[in-house]
Amino acid sequence: MKSYTLDQAEDLLIGKKRTQEREEYEFELQLLKLIGDMIEIARKKRKPTQEQLGALVGVKKAQIS
Repeated sequence: MKSYTLDQAEDLLIGKKRTQEREEYEFELQLLKLIGDMIEIARKKRKPTQEQLGALVGVKKAQIS
């Protein structure tokens, strides 16, 4: 069985760097990171624990973290 680095796997499954598919993938990753950061900031301002936040939105603590 052949093994791949993460970069090789991304090239094979998503597309090589500087292609339209890869650029869209990278952009979506950045958006998800930004959304996660915004949620974390809002949570810290209100100071609920991750467990309390999970209960509010109906998911487990592990899904929040």
